[in-house]
Amino acid sequence: MKSLADLKVQLYADGADKAGILELYAKPYIKGLTTNPSLMKKAGIKDYEAFAKDILQTVTAKPISLEVFTDDIVDMKRQALMINSWGANVYTKIPITNSKGESCLPLIKELGLLGVKLNVTALLTLAQVRGVAEALNPAVPAVVSVFAGRIALMAVVDPQSTSFQRSEAWRLAVEQQRILWNQQWVDGDRISPHLKRAVIASEDGGFIDHGGVDWAAIEKAWERNERAEARAQARAEKAPARQGRPVVPKIVGGSTITQQLAKNLLLSGERMVLRKAQELVLALMLEGLLSKERILEIYLNNVEWGEGVFGAQAAARH
Repeated sequence: MKSLADLKVQLYADGADKAGILELYAKPYIKGLTTNPSLMKKAGIKDYEAFAKDILQTVTAKPISLEVFTDDIVDMKRQALMINSWGANVYTKIPITNSKGESCLPLIKELGLLGVKLNVTALLTLAQVRGVAEALNPAVPAVVSVFAGRIALMAVVDPQSTSFQRSEAWRLAVEQQRILWNQQWVDGDRISPHLKRAVIASEDGGFIDHGGVDWAAIEKAWERNERAEARAQARAEKAPARQGRPVVPKIVGGSTITQQLAKNLLLSGERMVLRKAQELVLALMLEGLLSKERILEIYLNNVEWGEGVFGAQAAARH
């Protein structure tokens, strides 16, 4: 077996606490570092800027990626320019889209022209890779993060947070001026088999047999939704003066547990055709790279059981 020094790839490590980051920084085979605000929050970091600047007093010889902590693209530019000013070795992490599915490619191009070193994250498709390649400034160093490797790593590394959790934290911070986040990871063999069976029975009866997508369930959901929309339209025509409130059909989904995990881990919760297509691709990747047991373990540890309550352990203690 080859040693770490013989690897033809560069290893970048993810961290959130100062001691852990500095320990990784000291290892010669770690070529760069990355972190994000949600990991720092879970580690008890309250002042992102102060923490980053403190780390950068020591981390000077290797690149380190620091993520914008807003979902608003206009504000992303302001934050990116601020983060870029913290050090010559700093790369600003920008997602390929925000949680609303809005493309960040125009912003990526603009920041590249301003000389901002970027780490573009959450790429799912070859089209996105091509788009980023065209948007980046070839004269400015950049990192591009494709999710296939991240998903493969989940076979042995527990995900620290999900896209949905970060989106919820941002929503609660804006609406309630506080962040509610209750979560504690529990290994799959410590989760009750009764809970596992109950979740499979209620959410995805064919979980054990399908390959990530239940096409029959999607077709049935599509037909039910069409009928629901037709009924809602008929009611609206019969009662047009319903106090100004539109008649909204009840929409049901045909998503499997794997699709729900793909959406929560890496995507937004909005009902968009593009987001659904990305969800299907990610679900197939999850099934191809992870076992059914691991998919269910990650799902049960990250699904929301109440506002700000994530995972079976947090729900049991709520």
